[in-house]
Amino acid sequence: MLTLTALLLGGLAPATAGTTRSGEAPAAEPSAGVFHPVPARRVLDTYVNASPARPAPGQAVTTGFGGAVPDDATAVVLNLTVRGPRTPGHLTAWPHGAPQPAVSSLNFAAGQTVANAVVVRPGDDGTVDVLNGSTGALDVVVDVTGYFAPPAPGADPAAGRFVAGTPARVLDTRESSGTVPAGGTRSVPVAGRDGVPQAGASAVLLNLTTTRAAAAGYLTAWGDGARPGTSSVVFGAGSTTATLALVPLGEDGHVSLFNGSTKPVDVVADVAGYVEGGSAAPGDGSIVPVTPTRFLDTRSAKGAPTPAARHSADVKVLGTAGVPAREVSAVVVSLTATREQKPGYLTAYATGESSAGVSTLNFIAARTVGNLAVVPVGSDGRISVLNGSAGRADIVGDVVGYVAQPAGSQDPAPGLTDCWAAGRCVSLQSTGGHVAALATDGTGRHAVPGATSAGFLSCPTATCQMLEVDDRPSRSWTFHTRAVDGSWTSRVVKTNPPANPNDPPYYDSPTVYTGFTCSALDECVLVGYYDDTVVRGGERYVISGKTFTASSSAGEYGRVACRGVGDCVATKSDGFGFDGGLSYFRGGSWTDTDSTGPDKGHLDSVACMPGGPCLAAVYYNGTTSPTPVDRIDSQQVTRIADVPLQEPVELACSATACHALGLVDGRLAAAVSDGSTWTRQDLPSTPQRASGDVRQLLCSRDDYCVARGSAPAEQLIYAGGRWRTSPSY
Repeated sequence: MLTLTALLLGGLAPATAGTTRSGEAPAAEPSAGVFHPVPARRVLDTYVNASPARPAPGQAVTTGFGGAVPDDATAVVLNLTVRGPRTPGHLTAWPHGAPQPAVSSLNFAAGQTVANAVVVRPGDDGTVDVLNGSTGALDVVVDVTGYFAPPAPGADPAAGRFVAGTPARVLDTRESSGTVPAGGTRSVPVAGRDGVPQAGASAVLLNLTTTRAAAAGYLTAWGDGARPGTSSVVFGAGSTTATLALVPLGEDGHVSLFNGSTKPVDVVADVAGYVEGGSAAPGDGSIVPVTPTRFLDTRSAKGAPTPAARHSADVKVLGTAGVPAREVSAVVVSLTATREQKPGYLTAYATGESSAGVSTLNFIAARTVGNLAVVPVGSDGRISVLNGSAGRADIVGDVVGYVAQPAGSQDPAPGLTDCWAAGRCVSLQSTGGHVAALATDGTGRHAVPGATSAGFLSCPTATCQMLEVDDRPSRSWTFHTRAVDGSWTSRVVKTNPPANPNDPPYYDSPTVYTGFTCSALDECVLVGYYDDTVVRGGERYVISGKTFTASSSAGEYGRVACRGVGDCVATKSDGFGFDGGLSYFRGGSWTDTDSTGPDKGHLDSVACMPGGPCLAAVYYNGTTSPTPVDRIDSQQVTRIADVPLQEPVELACSATACHALGLVDGRLAAAVSDGSTWTRQDLPSTPQRASGDVRQLLCSRDDYCVARGSAPAEQLIYAGGRWRTSPSY
């Protein structure tokens, strides 16, 4: 995730007549932010959708971000595309409600479909405007690929933070030094001017524009050393082409620009910000610039062969071209399409994820075009580039930097998850009869050998247990155990576990398993119930090392939590939602007790502070009143203040507090307790915060929580004393 001080980065001046320069954009107060790459999502397409309508000449269209960006975002990363313009012109993106800046974000010729990456602050209402800066009709396409949000409170500064300023021109060969000759190089001083410090910057973000090109060619931008065999801008004869570029600074504070064509070309460079240098290790979200290095060239099968129509080139980026082999969330790459047989587009995305129907750049047949992209890295260390055309197309890729993500800093992916420390979690993902575990402690993604479905997961430490229960007649139960290095091993706990000694002879229904937890790696408890046509009963199982014990009691078991090793409490009801109860496991045996209150209700969710009290939520089958909560100290049960949330309520406790997630007027809401009283907490609002039940809430010992609602792909993270939306969906 990129750390930056975000202003408006997208509005950079074109090098064409009739438009104004970027330095005239109004300044804005900087606000610190951390970059979160997200799977690309199309949020506007005026060609496909009638609303909003395509912008008329000189008019703007307004767009939000389809729920991909939280309310506290300080800036968004967009890929702008113009489609089918009738006349030449430009697009300008800026915050809705702010004055329109006299700059452009993308230049185009008549009939040209072209894209460019921009970074824009959202308006106060969370939207941006996109201006049609031409005299004719056109369509606008907007894809969101990431956003910037405030860093966690107290986050340590680190090398690699990005600081943005008002875009300013540092080079215009039309007015100063003359064209860059064919095969020639121009050195441009950048440090010490236009907001870039004289010392302490390692790289700059430039919008590079070539214009009045007498022949087709390319522009290469770099810092010190020999010129790399890469390209920053690819242009055609007579064209004006602009591309965003991340360029390392030389030791003298200059950048070098090489004209790789057979004729002179004019070059315009506008600086939009810089990357801080320093000796400190890159922190979470730091941009780490590298010497531009070619990692993909399908013309020579470097990295991958030429992709056929509608196929992708999958290429490894971790551990190559100056990018570390781990602790990287995204790469900054310059992508180029060339030798295209048919018109189409390229889409860059994390391997194993969906290409999501968006585009990174657009091309026509036999016309080379490029664009900058920040691409999330797949769990296998690769990115994929889709050839979205009806013919073959070659792809060239140069890596210019990466986004650091130290172990423990990334958010868990959606799926059954558990965390043992802040930001150190494991998520299970099950597809096609195979199970994989994605960890955020730097060990990455590992297959769970032998597992066919994601079972119960518990992580008392970095060594986790997944219990896979096959409740067919054989009733085979298997423990899948995660080691500290992220690898998994499997062992059968029981094959055909014996029936519980208290089961009635007419018992013929399978057990419904409802709760599982491990207080230590080999000290686990599983609870559930059977629902026969004649009788209902609860079942509880203790797995201690290689010892397996089973017992039964009246009622239906709901959930289970542990205060310490071998010290656990399970909730239950009478099966009809009227009278609740508790079962304690201590000293190797179980003890039953009732709930409290005049109407005991159905006890369901339960959570325990390590070594401290436990809290259990009372469920009354659909009431809209605040939810009663029982507090369990040792084996004493007392009714405390109601949590100000409507059922069903999920509970989770850290070492110092218990958190609750439930509903208020049909919408997801949160509260926190010290074990006696409750305080409502604010949740960031998004369009996905719809009505529905809570799916999962968990907290590690150090007050780091992950929460999910039943709305599709809902995920929230609690860290640093506040809730925020997670970019993992």
